[in-house]
Amino acid sequence: MKPNANIRRFDVFATFNYVKNLHQGMPDAQAKGDAIWLAKVVASRGRGKPKNENKGTGNVRKPGDPAPVFKSLSGIPQTDEVFDKDIRNRMGAEYFDQVFLPKIREEYLAGRDYKEIRDCPHRKRGWCEDCAARLSAFAA
Repeated sequence: MKPNANIRRFDVFATFNYVKNLHQGMPDAQAKGDAIWLAKVVASRGRGKPKNENKGTGNVRKPGDPAPVFKSLSGIPQTDEVFDKDIRNRMGAEYFDQVFLPKIREEYLAGRDYKEIRDCPHRKRGWCEDCAARLSAFAA
């Protein structure tokens, strides 16, 4: 199984943070929203935008509202739906659910750093047997 599109560092970073958020006890929807928000903030800084020009507004909800807390960028809430559109659906939901997410989770639980996962030489084509000894064979 192969992804529908090349796997970007952005995809790895967002998914790694999604897994991290889940393991820290964050609800699924909020974990995805926070992960995509963080990935976009970090990516925008890499393009030379000063920190104070990032238009993150923090929480969208009012105090006492039971809905998940979603941060926004330029007035657009970064929700679980945004994560699914920008990450999961882009690479293919089946690939994301059956290959990518389990692999990122496995690496996170093994104590791997984001940079170790990001720097896999075969990341863009999907995980493969030749990656490195620490990566198990996943994609055929």
